[in-house]
Amino acid sequence: MLLPELLMIHFDIAKHEINKDVLHLHFEEKNDIPKEFSSEVLISHGFHKAITIQDFPGIMPKS
Repeated sequence: MLLPELLMIHFDIAKHEINKDVLHLHFEEKNDIPKEFSSEVLISHGFHKAITIQDFPGIMPKS
């Protein structure tokens, strides 16, 4: 419910961690072939390095 549907279509949540009241979600990209390329020969070159995406930057108030 919190994550965009498009994100969940292309990625799986690999793990989650809570560190100092911050939730860290680790995603792994799904190795799915789009329908429009299903008849093509595709070669996987791997994935990019991990990146950090910060939403709601700054210090969040404690509840």
